[in-house]
This record gives sequence, C-alpha cells and structure tokens, in this order.
Amino acid sequence: MAWKPGQSGNPGGRPKQLAAVQALARRHTVMAMKVLAEIAQGKHGAKAGDMERAANSLLSRGWGNPVSPVNIGGDASGLVQVIIQKGLGDEPGEEPQEPGQDGGDEG
Repeated sequence: MAWKPGQSGNPGGRPKQLAAVQALARRHTVMAMKVLAEIAQGKHGAKAGDMERAANSLLSRGWGNPVSPVNIGGDASGLVQVIIQKGLGDEPGEEPQEPGQDGGDEG
C-alpha cells in the first residue's frame, strides 16, 4: 500500500502502553546506574567480563557509543577529521594545538 504525500505511515502514533513502560523504567535510572557502577567496581561478585560490560554501559550512556570510521570510497582523500578540544585543558581564547605540537608524547 502506497501512502499519499503528507499521509502518516503510523496515524495512531506510538502505542500508549510503550510510554507507560518507559516512564516506569526511567524512575529506576539512578538506582540502575549505581548498580552498574558497583558491578564495574567488582562488587556483587562480579567477574571481569561483568565488570567490563558494566563499565562499557556506563560509558556509552554518559558519553555515547564510540564512532567508527566508515570508508565510503576507495581512498581516504575525502576524509574529514574533527578534533574536539573543549574540556581538554585549553584555556578560553587559546588556539588549540594539534596533537604532538606541545613537545610532549602523543601516546
């Protein structure tokens, strides 16, 4: 069935029950984050794999998932590199330095 221009593919919207379940789950966010932090610290009998998964969960929720580069062509000639310096020790109004220009090690 084809939709007409301007016609919604979901005229009823999201199911109301989904919103209720999301609201209920969100009430436990703080507790869940505390438990994840405790597991990442090795509490509750957590094994190394549990600790790693808990730490990754905390990081992805706090900072988002790491970005994976995607090669859309045969070479990297069209690659754009963005370096975010804010919050990494730069003073306001100071020109950000490229990695390796401060005289220290890059690693």
